[in-house]
Amino acid sequence: MNVKILEEVGRQCLSLDQCERLYRILQPALKNKETVQLDFSGVENMLTPFLHAAIGKLLDLYGTEVVLAQVSPVNITREHLQRFNNYVDRRGRENDKADARGFLEEAFGEDELGDTGL
Repeated sequence: MNVKILEEVGRQCLSLDQCERLYRILQPALKNKETVQLDFSGVENMLTPFLHAAIGKLLDLYGTEVVLAQVSPVNITREHLQRFNNYVDRRGRENDKADARGFLEEAFGEDELGDTGL
């Protein structure tokens, strides 16, 4: 599947409405295990909050590995690609920390990671 951001969202990837529009296109595709090319031809501006609302929800739902395996940005400027990659990397680290914290809490039966027996 090829999604032309310019046609679906516009030149400026800024608003929550745009994020929701993109999410509604991508989510069913990922659910059906389709690969998606996000074509950024003609996109002039893309803010991190746009990525958070559009891509972040997919990362939460499917995980970093699945999203990266199924979604690939194409025809994207170096600046936008760097922003996209930095966002996905940061979210991956945040999710890894949350997973580790949850594992430790479950393993030790504590809400806090400190020693409560002292």
